[in-house]
Amino acid sequence: YWSMQWVRTPGKLTSELRKTLYALSQGIPDYLHQVYTRAQELAIELGKEQLDKEILQDAFDYRCQALHPTVAALKQGSDADVYAFRDLSHPWVEKSAQG
Repeated sequence: YWSMQWVRTPGKLTSELRKTLYALSQGIPDYLHQVYTRAQELAIELGKEQLDKEILQDAFDYRCQALHPTVAALKQGSDADVYAFRDLSHPWVEKSAQG
């Protein structure tokens, strides 16, 4: 996914960037896509033309605000918090978790 960069100076995927992307998306592909896309747009708009940790964080903070509650719940690790978001759960998962 990282190889699909629109910026003029594509950078390498470092372990720091990988950790940042995971922290901001919690491993959910759609969230990764949203943060990654908004970060590229932001980098281009600001004339930076390269992705870095700060651009990724700013994109998440200011352009992906709808993701904040869900990502926070996933970071907490509480089943109850995660189940509050129906799109993160599935009936068979809930059923097996209940015993």
